[in-house]
Parts: sequence; structure tokens; C-alpha cells
Amino acid sequence: MKRKRKHFQDPLVAAAHRRVMKKKKFYKHLRTYLIVNIAMSIFLFFEEGSLTEWMPVWIMWGMGLAFHYAKTFSFFGSPEWEERELQRELQKRGIEEPEEMLDLNEIPRRRTPSAQKAKPKYREEDLL
Repeated sequence: MKRKRKHFQDPLVAAAHRRVMKKKKFYKHLRTYLIVNIAMSIFLFFEEGSLTEWMPVWIMWGMGLAFHYAKTFSFFGSPEWEERELQRELQKRGIEEPEEMLDLNEIPRRRTPSAQKAKPKYREEDLL
């Protein structure tokens, strides 16, 4: 049964709802990881007495879970993370508040020769 997507008028409420759903998916992933690995560990321990065959699964699935955690809780690349890192760097340099932040999107980009439009070696009048 597929659930209907909820639509919110307020974009902030919609963003908060998406964030909650991402966290919910992560916690489901974590719960599944723990249940499956604990059950398999108990089974393998009593059946074979060794857990070495299951180790690669723990490691690989654990790495996937770690990436899911980092993505869900926005450790790298999010605007909040960038702001925290910027404030940390400014504090290290003894700057409390920057005078004016420079928006890199406002700086005109220099056009390289390859990016400039090549001029044709003919005149438009010469064409049929």
C-alpha cells in the first residue's frame, strides 16, 4: 500500500516534514541493521562458533549506514555546515563579524578564449 504524499502550503512546514521523513527512514535503516546483524550473529555463533563469515556484511552495511547518517543529518555540504565552518574559521583568525560577505555568484566571470563565441570567417551576405 503506497501512502499519499502530503502537500503543505507553507514551504517551511514542507521542508520540516521532508526532514522528519528522512530521519524516519534512517532510523528504520538502523533498526533493520541492528536486528538482522544481532540475529545472524547469534545464529552463527551457536551454529558454527565463528562470526568471521558475517564480518564483511557488517562492515559494508555499516559503511552504507554511516553514509546514510551523514546524508540524513547534513554533516557535509549543507548551508548550516558551511555557516558553522565559516564561523569557526573566523574565530580562529580573531574576526568576530565580517564586514561584508562576498557573494561569489555576483562576481562576473572572466571568459576564457574557448568559452567565447568564435567569429565566423565569412560574411552573412555571402551565404545563399
